[in-house]
Order: sequence, then structure tokens, then C-alpha cells
Amino acid sequence: MALNEVENGDAGESLKGFYTWGRAKNYRLGRATDTNNVRRPELVAALAGIDVKQGACGGGHTCVVLLDHRLFVFGYSQYGQVGLGDRVDVNAPSQVKIMKDAHEVHDIVQVACGRYHTIALTASGDVYTWGGGKNGRLGHGDEKIRTLPAKIVALTSPVKFIACGYHSSIAITEQGVYSWGWGAHG
Repeated sequence: MALNEVENGDAGESLKGFYTWGRAKNYRLGRATDTNNVRRPELVAALAGIDVKQGACGGGHTCVVLLDHRLFVFGYSQYGQVGLGDRVDVNAPSQVKIMKDAHEVHDIVQVACGRYHTIALTASGDVYTWGGGKNGRLGHGDEKIRTLPAKIVALTSPVKFIACGYHSSIAITEQGVYSWGWGAHG
């Protein structure tokens, strides 16, 4: 995929549907086949007519936040980066279930993807991460692989913005910028 991230404003605006193109390996384009590369934007059939707020691409997986704050994922999941509880590639958009105190979270406002990990932000400022934890890129103080979203408890102030590098993550709060992961290059 040539596109790293698409975001469509903060005013509640949305795009109808979601388009992908590029290398199709590991179902990263959200289609039932992973053999046909796509040279021009094509609609992901499962998201046709759906209000999309934001999309983000990792090293082989794709995440889509809908205007109703649900999060859908598809693609490569060797490290659990799609967040569905296993390490199996996902060939069609599937909803991620994020749990907090035994209740499902329905307020995802932003998502970011690294090469093998994913980070999501809720409207209340909580941050959840999952996928490959090498170099501490998930922010949980260890290097474990997590196949389900886990809240970063070390972030005690509400987060306003998140982003990922290939092997790192950041969160911005009113108190400052927090970063974690592989720091060999800055």
C-alpha cells in the first residue's frame, strides 16, 4: 500500500466506504484473495456505504475506524497485530473487541499501526495496544506478544493523540509527549 494513513477531519465528517490498493499479500487489502495486487484504489466490499473516519496501515495489516467509533482490521497477523485473539491472517474486515472492566469499549477515535503492532485511542483518553511487543513497543514494560488489546496503565493522564513508527509508539497528553519502543535511531 502506498498510503500510510488517511484521516478525515475532527468535525464528524466521514467518507463512505474504504478503498485499498497495492500489494495483496496476507489479505492486507481486505479482499478474499491475497494473490492479486491492485494498481488503483478499489472499494473494500465489506465496507461499501459505511461511514469511515480514519484508516491506518502497518507492515501488512490495515485498521479502519468507523464514524460510530468501532474498529475493524484485516491483513497479516503473525504477531497478533490485528487484535482478534490469535495469530491468523484476516481476509476480510473484522471488528476488534476492546474490553474495559468486563464491558466492551465502543469509543475508538484514532488508530495507528507500526510494522507488527497496533495502538488505539478512546474518546476518554485511554490507550490500548496489541501485537508484537519486542523492544517494549506496546508500552507494557515487557516484550510479550499480545493478541488482544491491552490498556497501557502507565499513561495516567488522558491522551489526546497517538502515532506509531515502524517499531515505536508515541502518545501526547496535556503534560507532554511519551514515547516507547525501539530507540536506536532517536
